[in-house]
Amino acid sequence: MLAALLAPAAHADECLEQVWSGTIGTIPVTLDFSETGDSWHYRGRYHYRDNLAELYLAPDAQAGKWREYDAQGRQTGQLELRCAGGKTLTGVWRTPAGDKQLPLSAAPGQSDAERRIRNLKRQLSAPIAIGANSYRKVTSPGIKDFYSVTLQGDGAGIQALNQQLQEMVASNLGDIVECASLGIMRDGPGHPWKNTITTGIIAWTADIVVLSREYTGYCGGAHGYGEAGGETYAVATGKPEDLRGWFSGAWPIGSYHPGIPRRTLQELVWKEYEQINSECQAQVSFDRAWPTAEGVVFHPSANAYIDRPCEEDVLIKWQALAPFLSATGTQRMNGLRGPK
Repeated sequence: MLAALLAPAAHADECLEQVWSGTIGTIPVTLDFSETGDSWHYRGRYHYRDNLAELYLAPDAQAGKWREYDAQGRQTGQLELRCAGGKTLTGVWRTPAGDKQLPLSAAPGQSDAERRIRNLKRQLSAPIAIGANSYRKVTSPGIKDFYSVTLQGDGAGIQALNQQLQEMVASNLGDIVECASLGIMRDGPGHPWKNTITTGIIAWTADIVVLSREYTGYCGGAHGYGEAGGETYAVATGKPEDLRGWFSGAWPIGSYHPGIPRRTLQELVWKEYEQINSECQAQVSFDRAWPTAEGVVFHPSANAYIDRPCEEDVLIKWQALAPFLSATGTQRMNGLRGPK
């Protein structure tokens, strides 16, 4: 009997555990009970129209009743919900004092997060020059942990890359907004999870665009994360450029092993890394590289989270790289270094 009495307060109605689309009064709403755990502070959330501001729901001691809170933990309403076989959701929304009420009606639906993010306002900066080219910085009002870029230019490759950047913007903004909301869902008001996602430009020549990408924060799990690096794209196509074509001989991406051939690019990269951190060769693998005006940065990733301090980038300057460059690599180097 005691378990039955406590169940409504401890667990959401299993019939509710999905996304619902409907109305409160005449205003469209989306309610989401799909992503919660037994230890989470709130057990549901909802929003009006495409509003990014979520309202959070906690089950009351009385079955079918819920308390509604804003992100700061202020009670903004109360709901009485009746779920019928997972097919219909009906009920009443009331003010906290109960002096005003509106009918609620909903049916099973789908997350509208993608549409809400795509409808977010974007702001573009004035053009910013980089060599002979220019770009605009992209921001979104109210979301401070984000920025991206859009390139100025009419070429097919630039337009294709801009399309990819637009898709990244939508994905990144969605991640930031959802991360914050889920933090409040799990840990309560004042505890939004936070991540920062930025995209900038490292270099832009007649042949390539090198973007900087950085992700830092915490969005649940055992620990936070932090990742930064560069991505290289061909101006002609807008597609990623494989830097292996810039070099002759063995490509240094991979793990350290004692049999690395002498006088090779592999040996050069690992020797440079040893000077930075001589204790970590077995704990990392080189997995990425991107070019700059000075040379090429080789990035090592730790094989385990505990070894993250070993992730120190290696910059090999163009003068040292010159003996290993292919004809394409020499052309790219000259473009990045600029006229002498």
